[in-house]
Amino acid sequence: MSLVTVTVDPDDGGADYADLDTAESTEQTNLDSANDYMEIECTAISGGDDDGLVTFDGWTTSATDYIEIITPQASRHEGSWDDGLYTIKNSSGGCIKSAEPWVHITGLQIQVTGSGNFSPAVYFSETGSSTTCYLDSCIIKGSGTFSYDYSCAAYVDSGSGAISTMVCRNNIIYDFVQNSGEFICGLQAGDGTNTSHMYLYNNTIQNCDYGVAIFDNTNLYWRNNIAVDCANTVYYSTGTIGSASGYNITDSNDPASLLAHGSTRKTGTTTGASTNKLIDSGGGLSAIPIGAFVKDSGTNYAAVTAIDSDQQLSIDTDIFSDTEAYTIYSNMEGEPTFENKGSDIFLLGSTDTLAMENGEDLSAVTHGFSNDILGVTRPK
Repeated sequence: MSLVTVTVDPDDGGADYADLDTAESTEQTNLDSANDYMEIECTAISGGDDDGLVTFDGWTTSATDYIEIITPQASRHEGSWDDGLYTIKNSSGGCIKSAEPWVHITGLQIQVTGSGNFSPAVYFSETGSSTTCYLDSCIIKGSGTFSYDYSCAAYVDSGSGAISTMVCRNNIIYDFVQNSGEFICGLQAGDGTNTSHMYLYNNTIQNCDYGVAIFDNTNLYWRNNIAVDCANTVYYSTGTIGSASGYNITDSNDPASLLAHGSTRKTGTTTGASTNKLIDSGGGLSAIPIGAFVKDSGTNYAAVTAIDSDQQLSIDTDIFSDTEAYTIYSNMEGEPTFENKGSDIFLLGSTDTLAMENGEDLSAVTHGFSNDILGVTRPK
């Protein structure tokens, strides 16, 4: 297997191509039969933009003979938007559409600047079953307000051709809000006839109408994500949230029943009752973080507001009686703090007490990895 590399730079006549669209149309080939994988390196030495929708179609790829559209680490953002770096943007219709499986998009700045119909910044369309596409370490932002459904940072379709899996990890997504229309969101999957899977790891989603939206026949697995300032954190109709989901943080006003799902930190039975308390004389409660969701033996939920002792938690709603079964989930309610660079966010503040060290090592899970958005090895 051989690596084939081509370069794109809107500012540099020495690059192979001045824009991604020309690179795509010129380099189309059967990577599978050649046993090659293609790396398209996108940089901008003077901060020039790459404008318009680029559609990847006409290639033949496989899990090992794939396409990667990448801004190399040395020319990449540092966790916040930088106008001096390569940006692909478009006012309507989105920025990158892939009708091919096995496409990796890594380290790009992507921006949708208008409000046209069907404008996902990245759209993985119907590309065949048992395939995977990846969105990794990108910053994706919207500008203005959107007037149509399916305007989002990334959308994977589960229609008649059905891509089976989209993996989104280490991305920063913000400002996808609506003027009108139902589903303006950060990340969206489904709305088709076949099964799709969406794996979300270590993403930060801010100021979107819906942080995550899943539809027909979609399975969502999300871990170590942060969703803040979103009108709704999760929307799903006939989709499923996987039991492996967890360690997510949200400040949303969504009902806890929508967010208290997936992996658990602890289960047990109360050994006493007091207003707005969870009491368990067996202990083990001091390790529970403030903000963790808890559920009683029925369908009532609350969030932890204080750690009183190893045997008692304070909670925001009085839901427990004596000798009642309880579940404490790994998802949490709260508002992480951020450091700003210029007028744009994000990087988690180094002193943040809600998110720091409350995630989980994902290097051994499905589609595991160990690098953060800055390329630093950081298993937790």
